[in-house]
Amino acid sequence: MCKHIIIIALTMSPAFSQQGGEITGESPLTAGTAGASIGSGQSILDSSSNPSTLIHVFENSRSGRFDQRYEGMLRSVHYNTSITTAAGEELESDLPIGMGPWMGYASRIDDDMVWGINFQPTVAGDFSASRNTTLNLVTDDPFDPDSPLKQSRVDISSKLLQLALEPNLSVRMNESWSFGIGSSIRNTDMLMSSATEVDFDKLQGDFVLGTGTWGDFFQTAGGESFQATFDADASSSTPTVFLKLGVTYTDHLGSNIGFWFRPPSTSSDIEGRIDVDMRDDLGTFITVLGDSGIDIGLENELVSGYDFAIADVRFPAQAGVSYSSPATDTTRWHSKAVFTQWSKSMTGWTAHLSNPSNPEFADFIGGDGSLNVDMGIEWRDTLAVSTGFEHDISFNITEWSDRYKKVNDYTLRGGLGWSSNPVSGAALPGLTPFNHWQVSLGMSSWANDRDPLDVHMAFVVTLPETWTAGENALLSDLSYDEYTQFAYSFMLGCSYSF
Repeated sequence: MCKHIIIIALTMSPAFSQQGGEITGESPLTAGTAGASIGSGQSILDSSSNPSTLIHVFENSRSGRFDQRYEGMLRSVHYNTSITTAAGEELESDLPIGMGPWMGYASRIDDDMVWGINFQPTVAGDFSASRNTTLNLVTDDPFDPDSPLKQSRVDISSKLLQLALEPNLSVRMNESWSFGIGSSIRNTDMLMSSATEVDFDKLQGDFVLGTGTWGDFFQTAGGESFQATFDADASSSTPTVFLKLGVTYTDHLGSNIGFWFRPPSTSSDIEGRIDVDMRDDLGTFITVLGDSGIDIGLENELVSGYDFAIADVRFPAQAGVSYSSPATDTTRWHSKAVFTQWSKSMTGWTAHLSNPSNPEFADFIGGDGSLNVDMGIEWRDTLAVSTGFEHDISFNITEWSDRYKKVNDYTLRGGLGWSSNPVSGAALPGLTPFNHWQVSLGMSSWANDRDPLDVHMAFVVTLPETWTAGENALLSDLSYDEYTQFAYSFMLGCSYSF
């Protein structure tokens, strides 16, 4: 029953494909090149991936000899998704446009050292849909053995927000080498409602009308599982923390070659409450038994709340490399490759449900009413690569009557990115966590004496993609759904050096 909740926390990002599994540290300058210019040292937010680039921001000719810099960005993201179930139902999903701020501040300590701090969402999402599911026990006509199983309408929704505070330090060692160290401190809050299937072997309480367990009785009566709905509210017990290390080498031509490594995060429990309701399937089946003269004594045992915890959740290690041609070139080329080790972080997770609010629930489940749920998550390692370019243009604007002239400097950007899919088989209801390809465009208007702010914008589109999900271990009705999806994202921001 908790399986959806944790998968949501890690895949529901509406900009998943744009940062190799995360939306960390993507300014309009970087987004305009599909993430490829992350090692060029143009944006404070690039230090969220490679902290060594932070000092390059102050060495960039655009920043001059200023000692402090502020960046503020607003990003909107919208996914256009159509879902066709294996049964042929076209789902109407509600995926509203999401918006969030990205902010960064950095300051010189001396000529060879800079510190900074970024605040940004790293995962966010809001999804809702309603779909038919097939109950496991209840038929349209309970007295007709050939009657088909009854359909149930289930509302599926989820809301998620993960925020990060990221301090960074960058040091210039010599003309060629700069090093950086940083951290990412993240907290997650989420809401989730859906349905799941519960195996009868979970019902280990003693059967009141005979020998064996409740599970034995229902398996004898027919069926291996039943469907239950749930509503969940969860958050991190403590923030998770990443350490980040980075290095940038600048060759004699001025090209930047960057490397960064992020070990796995610290571990943290995901804790919250789940309200479980078994009445639609198991409850209706028991009512039918009662109408047939078989009273098994179940009245209030089918609804209960639970505490739950998934212990020692850690997020994955990551390594990346980037190349940017000299900043002095009018046309610059960038590339990036990022490897994220999801397979080591997304295996062997077990959710522990305890302290049922309904005391009769414990007699039904057995023991103290606690349950351990194998989450069955299986992810692959991912590789994300991108390439992009920038081109500088400038022109004079002459005011009326030739009273004065000013020069406007602009940078135009474009990029293409590709990412592999981390999820093996099953997908979330209405949320495919990736598109292979993305295309981006961007532009900056640089400050001059009359206009002190740099203004940046970017537009990113993930190319439409159709694919069929695999088998879903949580709810079989979600297996083999067909997803067609594309996303678009717009970023607008400014930077100010002083």
